Amino acid sequence: NGTGEMELQMVCKSCKQEIEEDSEFCTFCGAKLTKSSRPKKEATPKAKKEAVKPKVDDTTSDKDRAVATLLAIFFGWAGFHHFYVGHIGRGLWRFLLAAAAITLISLGESTIEEVKKCGVLYEFVMSIKPLSYIGVGLLVLLILLAIPIETVILSFGHFKDSEGRYLK
Repeated sequence: NGTGEMELQMVCKSCKQEIEEDSEFCTFCGAKLTKSSRPKKEATPKAKKEAVKPKVDDTTSDKDRAVATLLAIFFGWAGFHHFYVGHIGRGLWRFLLAAAAITLISLGESTIEEVKKCGVLYEFVMSIKPLSYIGVGLLVLLILLAIPIETVILSFGHFKDSEGRYLK
């Protein structure tokens, strides 16, 4: 019909030719098509080929689940797998959290001798040393809790991209 839709036609049982759907007589052989003897609708050869083509699935993402899983395992602490699937906000939040944790750890791990050389900074650095434990706690939460959970979710295929589609 020109609209690109698949047309279903009737096929005459006598001559096997396509005929219009609601015909009472075959336009090719003239056979009368009674209600009980009317052929069932069949797809035209062209329509059958179209029906076999794989349908584009709107529920499956173009992002690969294996890639996302590997990113979660090795770089999950920095949120790289979230960036990969399009969750930019989550990825940025995870990255900033990891950066803050690493910064707090490195500030708390300054050697006493280095800090004493700084004079006035000695008291400041010593006052923030307990913050390094908060940084360690944040990294432990990321590494021991969030990453394994997200890796399992990714492995079993229940992780979605930013458009709500499951990863392939």
